[in-house]
Amino acid sequence: MKSRKFWIKFFITVSTLIWFFSRVRLAPLLDRLSHVNWATVAAAFLVSSVWVLPSAARWKRLARACGYPIGLGASIRLYVIGSFFNAFLPTGTGGDVARGYMVSKEKEYPLGAMWGIVFVERIIGFAVSLVLVFFTGLIFFSNIVELKAVLTSSFVLVAGMIAGWIFLSSKKFRSPIRVLALKATRRSFREGASDLARVIQVCRQDPRAMISSICWTAINQATQIIGGFMISRAIVDFDVSLVIFWVVIPLSFVSQLLPSIGGYGVREAGFIVFFGWFGIHPEPAACFGVLRLLYLWCFSLAGGILYLFGKQKTDVKAKDNKTVQPD
Repeated sequence: MKSRKFWIKFFITVSTLIWFFSRVRLAPLLDRLSHVNWATVAAAFLVSSVWVLPSAARWKRLARACGYPIGLGASIRLYVIGSFFNAFLPTGTGGDVARGYMVSKEKEYPLGAMWGIVFVERIIGFAVSLVLVFFTGLIFFSNIVELKAVLTSSFVLVAGMIAGWIFLSSKKFRSPIRVLALKATRRSFREGASDLARVIQVCRQDPRAMISSICWTAINQATQIIGGFMISRAIVDFDVSLVIFWVVIPLSFVSQLLPSIGGYGVREAGFIVFFGWFGIHPEPAACFGVLRLLYLWCFSLAGGILYLFGKQKTDVKAKDNKTVQPD
């Protein structure tokens, strides 16, 4: 089963990359990259990196509501480390799984509960992305004709998300989970399923935590939108209104829910499609995608360095504890 999932991701990644390179002319792309304003790009990277603060605050708030306090510093550190696994593991959710596992190990919290909180974060992020697209289309569709089609599609998806959350947080969903957990033979699976159901129930019953998490998610996406707009200012002949980025960037997050290897191919092809709706040619859109990918690599490598440094520090501490013998 795992092998089948990998090959599905591999097929989608390769297919989207082939489509990407079939639409983009390499020489004009390289020419635009050679004329990029790197000072503006560096400033855009700094602004984009602010996303980790509201994301960490959201995780901290949800975890506290569920009875598992996490410090803001630890939350930031694990989010940065998680970005490394997201970028370099053959999955789009490896960072979420990794940070859930690491906080469970460090704090000795139930692993099922930690992954349950991460699951709720994912749902909130997906929902906020669609709502941003919907309201952008609603406010500006009279000025930008292309937003009319986006408005209809996002309305359908937002309605589906609301219906899905009502189902997930209802007793009709939690009851079968508990029954399956009781019948399961493996203790770890039983505990994990029970923890997941409890986290969803707690989040549903704590509207303040949910509202706070939604606000932090909106701030997170706003930093990515502003950072993306700044990247576009560094590209020659990329003249797009800031309004368009309130559609393109959230949709790029949604598109990465497709199974792929690290989001590669899907993310870059998505920029060509979404910017293409508003008259941007493939080469400038591809240039934007390459610079966004460069940003993700830079941020992720910082997470990798932080992970290795923390691991080395832990190993040294363990070694010291092992060599020092009591009198």
